[in-house]
Amino acid sequence: LFGTEYEKVNAEFFTNIRGPFPYTSNVDKSRDTLGVFTKTNLLVDDYILASGIRYDTIDGFGDKITGRLGVSKNGFRSSVSLGYRVPTLYEMYGKDNYGFTGNPDLKEEDTLSFEIGYANDFSDTAIFITQETDAIVYTNTYVNDKSKSYTKGIENKLFFDVGGINVVNNLAIISAKKSNGDDKLRRPNITNNTKFSKLVNNMLYSFDIDYYGKHKDINSATWQTISVDPVVTYNAE
Repeated sequence: LFGTEYEKVNAEFFTNIRGPFPYTSNVDKSRDTLGVFTKTNLLVDDYILASGIRYDTIDGFGDKITGRLGVSKNGFRSSVSLGYRVPTLYEMYGKDNYGFTGNPDLKEEDTLSFEIGYANDFSDTAIFITQETDAIVYTNTYVNDKSKSYTKGIENKLFFDVGGINVVNNLAIISAKKSNGDDKLRRPNITNNTKFSKLVNNMLYSFDIDYYGKHKDINSATWQTISVDPVVTYNAE
């Protein structure tokens, strides 16, 4: 498989929220990314070997090469991959009335990830660790973490049928830390999504329960780091 991709991102907005704590923010920038990629799968002695490589050229960040190598057999799998995340245009150029100004000198965040997992007819489980170089973190603006940081976790997906109702449950337990050991913002240790769905007269009905666990965030009035309680939401379609 070979492909190419072009992405243009335009960030042009002005937010003006009135009230006891009025809030305005704005950014007006754009970015172009051009990428090419190739993927292959090989069967060798009952092992499936998967590989992929991607080349991107990104406005303001130059050239990036990423890729993935993986092997699987009888439901077991393992992989190693290289990735990156460029800062958003707001992280680099945004402004608000509380003194936030983006950091135009931000570098991209590079990642090296390892994963092992196992899947069968009713469950899919993966354990992973990601090493991040120049991780983008928030202080009074966004900066690059000068030391390596790590995100570790386990994810499990269960899928089964109960009385004609399809049930899918996705659970993630994750530890995302800065290099100094502090929790990263908006990275709850536990998230869970449970989805119930049923097809009736060619119409699909579904009901979701989402749990977004306790996490760290920034208080919009004081700009201090705070702990945010878990949130549960419900959605019906």
